[in-house]
Amino acid sequence: MSESKGINQIKINQSPLQKYTKPSKYLFSNERDSPKKDIELKTVELISDLLKSICDKNEPQLMNSNHSILKLFTTKTSPPISIKNYLIRLTKFTKMEESTMVLILIYIDRICNFNSIQLTYRNIFKLILVSALVAIKFNEDSHYSMEVYAKIGGLPTSELVNLEYYFLILIKFALNVDKILYDKYSETLLTFQEDDDEEEEEEEDNEEEGNKEDDKYK
Repeated sequence: MSESKGINQIKINQSPLQKYTKPSKYLFSNERDSPKKDIELKTVELISDLLKSICDKNEPQLMNSNHSILKLFTTKTSPPISIKNYLIRLTKFTKMEESTMVLILIYIDRICNFNSIQLTYRNIFKLILVSALVAIKFNEDSHYSMEVYAKIGGLPTSELVNLEYYFLILIKFALNVDKILYDKYSETLLTFQEDDDEEEEEEEDNEEEGNKEDDKYK
């Protein structure tokens, strides 16, 4: 497989597609007693941090894509909103389930793998929006009209309808996700959180050591 610039560069191992089994309600099994909104916010933060880290890595080596369909998902400039705030907006107004949030990550990764796509700040927002739309329709019992999702995402309804069609082409209509694969992505999010926490602790330790050194010369 050629080098991919998608989510799987964080070392997610994909398994063959099987019949989708709806995953457990909470990604964080040890936090089932926590308020549902707090758990969902943590999931949003982890997903947005992961996507941001990938966009940051790809940005210095950004090349214009020759993929004709992908150009529809690419904006001329980066939208004036963070990935985190955009995801928070989507989850707040669509009321999507936590399992749907993880599907967004899986669908974006599949598109990257199937089409050798680089995630950047110029294409991630439309990919997130359409991935969320498709994931909600596939994973949840009810959903809003296209007009509502277009308004939430900040696109004309006609454009969103068009992007949904081409999104399904890019993902080759592979929307089924087995529980094993779902769990792998959940574990990757948790691992990403642990690595991020370790980096923060290391930075704090280095800062503390630096302060001690400065105190010696005062």
